[in-house]
Amino acid sequence: MEIKFNALKKRVLRKKADKLRPLKSSTILPPDSYKKILLISNTNNPGISDKIHSFFPNAEAYQLYQRPEKDDRSGNHQYAVHDSDFNLSGSLKNVKLTKLLKESFDLVIDLSRNSVPLSFFAGSISSGLIIGRLTTQRGNIYDLLIDYGKDENEFLENIKKQLTLLSTNGFK
Repeated sequence: MEIKFNALKKRVLRKKADKLRPLKSSTILPPDSYKKILLISNTNNPGISDKIHSFFPNAEAYQLYQRPEKDDRSGNHQYAVHDSDFNLSGSLKNVKLTKLLKESFDLVIDLSRNSVPLSFFAGSISSGLIIGRLTTQRGNIYDLLIDYGKDENEFLENIKKQLTLLSTNGFK
């Protein structure tokens, strides 16, 4: 289910997202070295924390997703974005999401597809490494693009494999 955003807000956020992610050095670590991971997806995925822990055993998992209703009922370690969280100029009004932008993560994994507000967050959040899907439209905000595969588990397995290979070979 795709959640619709106001066209004006979408245009403003897209312009902001295009200016994000100045050149920085990325750090590729072995999967067991990541401590704080943010997963960005189009919808809420309640079981994702367990999946993240199976691939990244020492990590604390957080999730950001789009919510269909105006009221934010996201739980602990969850963040949800809605059209009403932004004013017409694209400034964030939601206090919880504003705090998220001030957080720092070791790894951000973006599973979302064609979502302007989620792309905005992916490019705005401080992170040592940002990984996106190989088929993404906005590849310029990611440090590493990886083939999604057939499902979420395969994507996480591909990420783990690539991180293991790159960190073993001393790539930073």
